[in-house]
Amino acid sequence: MKKLTFLLLLGFLIMGCVDDDHQTKTIPPLTPTLTPEAVQTYTPPASSQQLQEQPEKMYHRKNLTRFKGVWPSPGKIEELLDSESEIKDLGVNIIPLNANYCIRGDEIKQVVFGPPWMTKNPEDYVIENIKKAHQKGFAVFLELNTLAPGCDMVIQNKDKFIEDFIHESKKWAEIAERYQVEMFSPLNEPNLVLGEKGFEWAQKVLPEVKEVYSGDVVLKIADRPKPGNYSGYDYLAIDIFPGEINYWREDIKTAVSEMEAIVRMYNLKGGIIGELGAPTQIGPGEDERLVAGKIVDQKTQAQIFQIAFEEAWNKTDGFFVLAWSKNQKLTYNFHGFEAEKVIKNWYTGT
Repeated sequence: MKKLTFLLLLGFLIMGCVDDDHQTKTIPPLTPTLTPEAVQTYTPPASSQQLQEQPEKMYHRKNLTRFKGVWPSPGKIEELLDSESEIKDLGVNIIPLNANYCIRGDEIKQVVFGPPWMTKNPEDYVIENIKKAHQKGFAVFLELNTLAPGCDMVIQNKDKFIEDFIHESKKWAEIAERYQVEMFSPLNEPNLVLGEKGFEWAQKVLPEVKEVYSGDVVLKIADRPKPGNYSGYDYLAIDIFPGEINYWREDIKTAVSEMEAIVRMYNLKGGIIGELGAPTQIGPGEDERLVAGKIVDQKTQAQIFQIAFEEAWNKTDGFFVLAWSKNQKLTYNFHGFEAEKVIKNWYTGT
């Protein structure tokens, strides 16, 4: 009897152990529960909305006091960013990026410069390049540009464009804030594409941009400073290209003096040469309407940069020179030419 009782008790204990073991074990689900980081690993390439919801967690906006930038040739931003060591050796600390738009009549369409077979989402493409530039240690100057090859250079329905494009500018200002872009220009050369309404646009868009973006906002205009309202902007940038080389020193000196006067009058942070270049040829497939300045030889190109630096380096807060490309047949290219040595001397000397 005692033996039977013992065996029964032993059986119950064994059953209890098995039951306890089943109670403590869990079978992993067929679809694992993923953390937000893991979800990003398993999802396909993000849409523009998803990209905007994933800010750069580790990047904080740089506080530059001297801007040393270089423009890529159109459609060559990836080449520029992939040439990180060469660009840093040149002394560059900030990369300008364009969100490009094609305007035809009342149609506003964002585009990517590149070969016809390029099928990248324009918005995602710019965001990825912002992230890539930051990851490589460069600050970023983001600008919205409507001067696209084969598109309207001058906006015809200006009032409609002003109303419609404010939404695009604010959208990109929000992206610029999310990704800690250092400088933002809501429209390239509004005095050129909008004529007399350029400054009206500049003041109308500014509060919309400032509402969502805390970096430096740039009013970037074509040629020498024009009469207008510059108030509220952080920096004034002028895009200037030489005409006759014999008058270039006086031209750049006058333009910079006028810019300094506006900076003082409106209490801006400073003035920048937003675009400076000298074409040595018309590159294959380039839209000649978009080529500014007189075509010169390589020696004169170097002289143009040297004179500009001599006259403006200590009177401005920086330069954005164009253009750097491994294709030496492109219009504004200076890479591999004498001008590159001039730029490197100034960019790395301070």
